[in-house]
Amino acid sequence: MTNRDGAHKKTGVPELLLDRPDRTLRIVLRAIIEAHPDQAGRTDEARVAQAVAILLGRQPRKGAPGKNRDELLSMLAFDYSVEKYYNKRDVSVTSLAKRLVEFYPDTAGTEGREAVVRDLVRKFDEFAPQLLEAEASDSEEPDIYRPIDRILRAFGEAGLKVERRVVPVGYRDRD
Repeated sequence: MTNRDGAHKKTGVPELLLDRPDRTLRIVLRAIIEAHPDQAGRTDEARVAQAVAILLGRQPRKGAPGKNRDELLSMLAFDYSVEKYYNKRDVSVTSLAKRLVEFYPDTAGTEGREAVVRDLVRKFDEFAPQLLEAEASDSEEPDIYRPIDRILRAFGEAGLKVERRVVPVGYRDRD
């Protein structure tokens, strides 16, 4: 997933499949960035990508930053695994991707939805085994969110405004 100098390949590895340190950093930065709206009109994901590149001395990732697309890709992998392995149905990745993009219309304007669908299908095809493993209910991935939530709580207690909703509800400590 990374090349010799540690940078991610141009294909843009979905965040769900990043190495744990990179994924952790992106989630923590997203919590800080989402709590501080950009006055220059940049997207939160563009700011996250820029911050990661600056902090780690890397070139920014190519292409449009896509938290929403990575979330859709994660949902696509989940929906696919449910249909294919639980419901035992033949399923079209393209039809599942179209349904997701239609359900989340803010993902792209009407004219851009087909491009998002093509991108989701391409990335799913490229990373299918890893995505399905990561989305499996019996996946043995270490709990990444609980320590991040503790960090975000500590930042908040220290006076730094953060957005804790970047951590899924089930992984947040109670206030």
